[in-house]
Amino acid sequence: MNRVALITGSSHGLGLSTAIELQTRGFDLLLVAREPQLSDSVYQRLTNNTRVEYLSGDITLSATAGQLAAACRQKFGHLDLLVNNAGIFLMGSIEEFDEQAWDKILAVNLKGAFLVTKALVGLLKESKGQIVFINSVGGQVGLKNLSAYAASKFGLRGFADSLRLELKPFGIRVTSIYPHAMNSAGDLIAPDDPKRWTQIETGDVARLIGEVADTAEHVQIPEITIYPRSTEISKRESST
Repeated sequence: MNRVALITGSSHGLGLSTAIELQTRGFDLLLVAREPQLSDSVYQRLTNNTRVEYLSGDITLSATAGQLAAACRQKFGHLDLLVNNAGIFLMGSIEEFDEQAWDKILAVNLKGAFLVTKALVGLLKESKGQIVFINSVGGQVGLKNLSAYAASKFGLRGFADSLRLELKPFGIRVTSIYPHAMNSAGDLIAPDDPKRWTQIETGDVARLIGEVADTAEHVQIPEITIYPRSTEISKRESST
């Protein structure tokens, strides 16, 4: 029986790369995103080696989270890995950022992860599964003109850290991954392109998620930070 992974925000970017990576490791997949259906090009990138199911929905709604839990139990009968990947990036100064934008970024980046995790935790207890939260360096340090984004990601960090303690008695492991400067929208950067040193690829992060998923049951990986070597973070490390 194959392991089963549920990935939110899986129609493109890191979510899709994670789906592809986990397929190579033998996972059946339940994917969720807001698009009515996955495009033909997306399906072409997913192999036929394992089963793929797709559910269209808004994870900021409790009804969607409930539908995910029901679909997972009905179609697969179990769940081994939940990847809370869905998120949005909104930038602006405190004076520019309005209440609607604040509510939106908190709903997608934090509330959605709460609702989905709450709905699926019963299945994860049964399998002693794993939860991976895709956070951001913005969940570790404050960033100029990204106060709302950082607030959502710091909240996600606290949620994950608390769950790690709460769910430990049930054998559930929780990992937060903090990418920085990820090339999530464009084509792959060529090895000889100078930008290669300033951005990581979604595949780099997806491989880490795969490694976490395959980690032996006695091993806990609480968090991973990943970023390109030519960044301000890397420069600060080099100067210490």
